[in-house]
Amino acid sequence: MVDRSNDRISLRVAYLITGIHAVPGSNLLLLESSDEPDSVIPVVIGHREAEAIREGLTQNYKERPSPYDLFVNMVEIADQEVVEVLIDKVKKGAYHAKITIVVNDKKIQLDSRTSDAISIALRTHSPFFTTREVFELSRRDKSQYAALIQKQPKITNDEKDGSEFKDFLDEANLEELQEE
Repeated sequence: MVDRSNDRISLRVAYLITGIHAVPGSNLLLLESSDEPDSVIPVVIGHREAEAIREGLTQNYKERPSPYDLFVNMVEIADQEVVEVLIDKVKKGAYHAKITIVVNDKKIQLDSRTSDAISIALRTHSPFFTTREVFELSRRDKSQYAALIQKQPKITNDEKDGSEFKDFLDEANLEELQEE
């Protein structure tokens, strides 16, 4: 039996960078490992996905439930549990993930877009991982994103309604955020 524990790398959201000028309507999610904090995995995501991840990070949710909230509620009502998320492959430039849930003491993996899986992991306080292979293939030096990181507002659990973040987006000069 092959020991897969060394093949997995624990991740966390390092930065959520909004308003990427080079890709209109896109945002950049930077995932990092505590073992290699100078490296990040960049994931390009849409505005709605960025908002869902921000909600998961801050635990400040909109009044009306999102599809992510609905999924989490259904899992909880059925007395099931989200155990983890695994980013397990890159295919045609897109990351693929699996959400592992426990149903009747049996682990079931659901295919998912990476941004959706991370949003659900954040809502359920579940860990998320990647494989060593995906990490090695995808990792970039964090310093490549220093100019973008520096311009971003801090996302905290203290945000009341996200208004500071929305104000930042309204006032941001996206050309200034673009790395030269």
